[in-house]
Amino acid sequence: MAESLKILASGPWPREHVSVTISGSQSHTKRADAEINQFWETELAAARRENRILFNSPVLCLQKYEITDRGLALQLARSDYKTFLVTTLRHNGFFLRHFPDSIAPALGNSILLTCGTQALLGVRSRRVAAYPGHAHLIGGVLDCRSGEEEKTAGPGAQVLRDHLLAEIHQEVGLDAADLTRPPQVLLLVQDTILNQPELIWHGEISERSMNQAMQPSDAEDRHEHERMLTLSIAAAAEKTDMPLTPAARRAITMLAGLRTGRH
Repeated sequence: MAESLKILASGPWPREHVSVTISGSQSHTKRADAEINQFWETELAAARRENRILFNSPVLCLQKYEITDRGLALQLARSDYKTFLVTTLRHNGFFLRHFPDSIAPALGNSILLTCGTQALLGVRSRRVAAYPGHAHLIGGVLDCRSGEEEKTAGPGAQVLRDHLLAEIHQEVGLDAADLTRPPQVLLLVQDTILNQPELIWHGEISERSMNQAMQPSDAEDRHEHERMLTLSIAAAAEKTDMPLTPAARRAITMLAGLRTGRH
């Protein structure tokens, strides 16, 4: 399908069949830290010139994954958005050559929201770094504040659900009660252009919730998306005039296959 997308693991799995462990923070040599900070200052300067939003925050990176008899097991490590942007999104080739142990592949955590035959997607703002103007899933880079380790380990790790619900609320103004059944994990993929792994969920919402999500005033934070739109799942799985990110297109295609028994 999309040459820029690598399928790492294919479900679907219910949330309780996805486990997470966090191994601690990444460490870097002094030389690697110096390079990361220098590249970061350059990125900050460019963002200011272009009137883009760029700030640092804690993130969780995918270190290892495994498909077990139980489901999908993820091993994550703590890092920050600065290191992720510099070593993975912007200057991956440099760090592959010189400091491969410092690369921080932050895990994306996103959901395909649907209502019957329609998918809800966000058209990414022209100000974002990746895939501006493309329709994408609801979600973002997985973050985790200090002191949350106790609720992140084991089956159905709460950190994944908490982050997903926060993203849904911020981007489309919906809450857990708007999901008509528990979401399930469809895929673990890696965008080979961004060098970023992404965990993709599917969640079903009601027609009322879909209509609410289409109202811009209902969401707290729309800076990532210019607008929301709905697409036919069947049509989007084949071809659409709206450009889709590789992850969004693959998620829709998989869901269409599951519903028709072709997956």
